[in-house]
Amino acid sequence: MNRIFAQFKRHIVNRLLLAEVYFYRAIRRAFFIKKRVKLVAIAKNEGAYLTEWIHHHLYFKFDSIDVYINNTEDDTNLLISKLAKLKNVKFLDGDKYFHLGVDAPQIAIYKKAFLEARRRLYSHVVFLDVDEFWSSSDFHSSIKDSLSEIDADIVAYEWVNKLEDDQLFSFPFQVSMKGKRALQIKVAVSTSVFIRDMNPHNVTSGNYSYVLANGETFDRTCSNHSKVDKSELSLPLKKYYILHRINRSQEEYIASLSRGRPLSLKKVTSCFKSNRSGFGVGLTNVDITIAPNKLSDYKNSLEEFISEYGLDTVINSCQRFIIDTFGNTLDNIRQADEKEKYVLEKVLRGIDRKEVLDSYKVFKEGHEEN
Repeated sequence: MNRIFAQFKRHIVNRLLLAEVYFYRAIRRAFFIKKRVKLVAIAKNEGAYLTEWIHHHLYFKFDSIDVYINNTEDDTNLLISKLAKLKNVKFLDGDKYFHLGVDAPQIAIYKKAFLEARRRLYSHVVFLDVDEFWSSSDFHSSIKDSLSEIDADIVAYEWVNKLEDDQLFSFPFQVSMKGKRALQIKVAVSTSVFIRDMNPHNVTSGNYSYVLANGETFDRTCSNHSKVDKSELSLPLKKYYILHRINRSQEEYIASLSRGRPLSLKKVTSCFKSNRSGFGVGLTNVDITIAPNKLSDYKNSLEEFISEYGLDTVINSCQRFIIDTFGNTLDNIRQADEKEKYVLEKVLRGIDRKEVLDSYKVFKEGHEEN
């Protein structure tokens, strides 16, 4: 009886949510709201990067940005106070999702943010990490241009993993950049979609139209909707893509490894960021160029943004936190449990900084007898 009641309750809730989809879609049409895009992210100790990431997406015409702050120890709160007058950027409490026994907290945040976006009459929601920059090959066309060119429920944008020059806290974009095409995608989701299931990359259930950034059909059979078919990597880079700053400098990369992967209460995760495969691993297979005048305009806009809100000091403070975290990560490597052997072997590939290799050597020597 309890099982039947639970199924009936779930059926009623789903029907109500589906009715909500149609209701808010009708309101958007009545008020001629065509493209209004919300960006959602979760940030943990990202204060060194949030300014450039927020500015970038406002520059490319995202209407508003929600950043859920999780378990943060750097000066992100000072950054938040300085950006308080920026009405289209909100910082929200993400800790409760990670601290109250919520399974898959990232997905719980995404689903909540998506429902709220629909009720506030946004047409689309994009979910990104702070090391991911939605971009266009002409460095001018916006997210709204992209969504206006394609009539689909879900648009998938492919990753380009940027190959960095190992300069600490380097600028995200240069006139000439090298990258490695990746199979992974992130998506823009119409709020007319009824999300039942999703992962960090895509909506994974529902009879909806899924397309790539050029309007061609996206093959959802690839790795739970989260990757394109390998054949796409041999084709020219599409006009719209995600620049993924997966590495930055070696020092920043090593510092990022201490964040871990809190995916789900049901999954045992490493104390290191175990979904990394090494620093700069793989061959360059795409060159990206940006017209100097467009990049100059972009840089000037960022400088004005930093000046307007007085962000220089807090950015420097958060950068120092990253440098300190690098040192702490070296300690973590030296003192790591033996079970981290295969994770460290993987994530430290391509690293040649002496202090990192020395720490790894201490780890290995400490477990030789085992």
